[in-house]
Amino acid sequence: MLIRTHNLTKIYPGRFSVPDKPAVVDACIDIAEGETVGLVGESGSGKTTIGHMLTGLIKPSSGEISYCGDPVTLPLRGELRRKLQIIFQHPEISFNPRLPLIKSIEEPYHFYRKADGVQALYDEMGQFGIYPEHLNRLPAELSGGELQRASIMRVLAVRPSLVVLDEVTSMLDSISQAQVLQILKDYQKQHQVSYLFITHHEALCKVFCDKVYRIHEGCIVGLVGSTSQGFNL
Repeated sequence: MLIRTHNLTKIYPGRFSVPDKPAVVDACIDIAEGETVGLVGESGSGKTTIGHMLTGLIKPSSGEISYCGDPVTLPLRGELRRKLQIIFQHPEISFNPRLPLIKSIEEPYHFYRKADGVQALYDEMGQFGIYPEHLNRLPAELSGGELQRASIMRVLAVRPSLVVLDEVTSMLDSISQAQVLQILKDYQKQHQVSYLFITHHEALCKVFCDKVYRIHEGCIVGLVGSTSQGFNL
């Protein structure tokens, strides 16, 4: 199993007369290599908190995360920092607004894939819908779909094992949404990356994911059926 959580819990301490707030309670999730797992729930249900814990952005209050059978300790270091990645709902937060797109894309690529050379990065751009005419634009000069595809490229170019997709299509129109999901599926077929697809959109979750967990008020309350075998855009 690539990722397994056991009784993963996050409780935010209260102050003064405000009680502690449990955001996630005893979450148990399995994600296999090359699998797309959905996490569906309403706003405030704790799904994003789980994604942040899996990628080291938030430290759990208790419980365990294992990667390929080994316990994950925080902060993430070395190869594990590269292998566990997240793509956010708002892609603009991943880019420096003052830098052209190419500078933001090259930075993690140079850090993690030094041996490949920058030409390999240029050779891969087309599969993400990013082309030379986009590279010298500032983030504000790109459409929402273009910027989200660039953020996906920025993360996937470092060859992660798991990517948390935190509402990555919720800000996009239907055409851009379909393009993004197809890019993610095509890349998964090539590289066997695993996804945790976080969303409030149950119908979309069912067709994109291999299995789907439902979360309510911080608790995993069951598995939802999925039909991803027929996914095709």
